[in-house]
Amino acid sequence: EEREQLLAEIMFLTKSFEELQTELTTNAEMIEDCIQSFEKEAEEKDARILTLESQLNNANEKIGTLESRVDELTIELERERSINANLTATVSELQNELELARTNAEGYDD
Repeated sequence: EEREQLLAEIMFLTKSFEELQTELTTNAEMIEDCIQSFEKEAEEKDARILTLESQLNNANEKIGTLESRVDELTIELERERSINANLTATVSELQNELELARTNAEGYDD
């Protein structure tokens, strides 16, 4: 009877061990699937990061070009304002001279 009890216990332990092995194998497969999934996601994220970095570099280049153009246009605007101020002053002087000439001409008419 003791032998039968030992044999039953060995069979129970053997079955438990087999179940444990099956569970460990299943868990290992699930973990491997998760690892592959994470690795794939990481590769996709890396590719996305590279794309975004490229787009950022392009945007920064465009910003640099636009900033340079703004500087050029600011200089041109200041130059045009200066020219306009000079022309306005010249027109004002000419108007004063014309008014003076008219006044002088009226003096001769009298």
